[in-house]
Amino acid sequence: MKIPIHKIPDELAQKYNSFFSLLHWGGKRQVIHTPHRHAFNELVFIFNDGGEHEIDFCTYPIKTQSVHLVGSAQVHQINRTDEAAGCSLMFSTNFLYPSSAQELALTNLPFFDNNYQPIVFFDAATFDTIKQLVEQITIAHNSPEADKFDLIRSYLQVIFVYIKRNLSTNNAKNTTTPTVVQRFMALVEQHYNKNWSLSEYAAELHISANYLNDLCKRETELTAHQCIQNRILLEAKRQLCYTSQSIKEIAYDLGFEDSAYFSRFFKKCTQVSPIDYRNAAEIR
Repeated sequence: MKIPIHKIPDELAQKYNSFFSLLHWGGKRQVIHTPHRHAFNELVFIFNDGGEHEIDFCTYPIKTQSVHLVGSAQVHQINRTDEAAGCSLMFSTNFLYPSSAQELALTNLPFFDNNYQPIVFFDAATFDTIKQLVEQITIAHNSPEADKFDLIRSYLQVIFVYIKRNLSTNNAKNTTTPTVVQRFMALVEQHYNKNWSLSEYAAELHISANYLNDLCKRETELTAHQCIQNRILLEAKRQLCYTSQSIKEIAYDLGFEDSAYFSRFFKKCTQVSPIDYRNAAEIR
């Protein structure tokens, strides 16, 4: 069994070129989801405490005055109490930046950097402002106006400004134009399971492999090869924790032709075998 993916409903996918939806939630739960990932991004605003939210093997409390950021690749499960309340904004990548020229700017957002903590807390005054923006988004979404999505997109951009202000200063990126390393990481996100060589990534960026490596070490303190390996390793952990696929199937999905080579790769990176990692995750 693979990780379930919650997809964009067909009727919405056919009606719009991009996807946006929202859900205000609270009270008694009607549906209990198993760990899953989305075909879209999600911002989860917490208006009232209660329960826990697991995102990529880490468990976070559901606490008011916070927003939980879940990117389309991440695996998550919300285990909330009936007292918890909030609002989820769900949108496709091309909703926020409709043109391909703007799409690279997404690399500046925390959805696309696994080094970010997915939970952001705000002071009371800032969160009150964010709640007002969410309310304006709700009003716009319920409106029959043809340009309502343009308005929603603008409100979302403002929310992201507040989110960026509250991210750790060690992780925050102040540039508005994506750096070469950010563009590289966006490419890794797209191609990590296709066994691309470092030279292929460098060619796509129109630079040499050595220069790309130097830039990565300068900006991330990791080599470009380590950045690629870390993304493969993250997906391997997701598959081992949240699926019942065999080691051979996982290896194939990640671009390894030989499951024994995948096992050696995993053990070298984690000091445990894939099967031992899965067993430990099951009793966690």
